[in-house]
Amino acid sequence: GEKLNITLLEKWMKSGKAPPLKPTLCLYNHIKRAGLKIFLVSGRNEHLRDATVDNLLKVGYAGWTSLIL
Repeated sequence: GEKLNITLLEKWMKSGKAPPLKPTLCLYNHIKRAGLKIFLVSGRNEHLRDATVDNLLKVGYAGWTSLIL
């Protein structure tokens, strides 16, 4: 297989092109409709927060309470 290149991975994360995981987005919307507060957890680094938030909003993850990186 191909070796992971952190520089390229972070460049991709900053690009805002990460597609939503459809089952996860479906669950997210179900929880949101139930009126529960949503806390998102990501393994991304803090310096990627703005790009991560932009990408989440772009693909349909809106209305969450907090994003924990």
